[in-house]
Amino acid sequence: MPVRPEGSSPWATRCTDSCPTHAELAEALCRIRRGARGDGRSQTEGHFHEEAAAAATAAVTALQSLRGHGRLASGQSVLINGASGGVGTFATQIARILGARVTGVCGAAKADHVRSLGAEMVYDYKTTRLSQIAERFDVVFDAASNSSFEECSQLLNPGGTYVVLLPSLALMTGMFLSLFTSKRCRFVTVQPTAADLAQLGAWFDEGKLKPILDTPIHSLSCRRR
Repeated sequence: MPVRPEGSSPWATRCTDSCPTHAELAEALCRIRRGARGDGRSQTEGHFHEEAAAAATAAVTALQSLRGHGRLASGQSVLINGASGGVGTFATQIARILGARVTGVCGAAKADHVRSLGAEMVYDYKTTRLSQIAERFDVVFDAASNSSFEECSQLLNPGGTYVVLLPSLALMTGMFLSLFTSKRCRFVTVQPTAADLAQLGAWFDEGKLKPILDTPIHSLSCRRR
């Protein structure tokens, strides 16, 4: 590993590995939390390090879902279903960093938390069905993977994109239906890149992106190149 100048950002030196792991980002998240707590715990201690590794995966997943598959850009609008979950919390923050207007869907108990991450509007999934939302969006990101393109198509602006995490029969149907409209249907296959890890690391360093490590985050499988 290249030697960096003392005090420099750990992301200042670009990783040259053609298929980087999440290890460096996970270690950075541990250091961030360790510094915030000031408790001197080892950055590789037990389950906390496992949570950090899962958080790193979730952050990469959120970034690639929004910027890569959704092509979300500054000034656009995005609806994030499952905004309080492991991937959803990062997606909410990343969408705001990218300059988008964010609407979240989650349980009422987590609504204030999702707003604190950057959502301008939050709907309670128990009282408001997706089909009842009046707004229209450039991207609908289903981090909860419990909707369909057919259901969410009406929420999309012309040329908009529906992105879901997990493949399903409904997804295959949606991808077929999207052939006959300007709206796109995508699902996420995570392929970590050095550029993505460097971007996320820089946002963590700058304090723009905060790791949510108090609650366990279920790890997502990622395909290596």
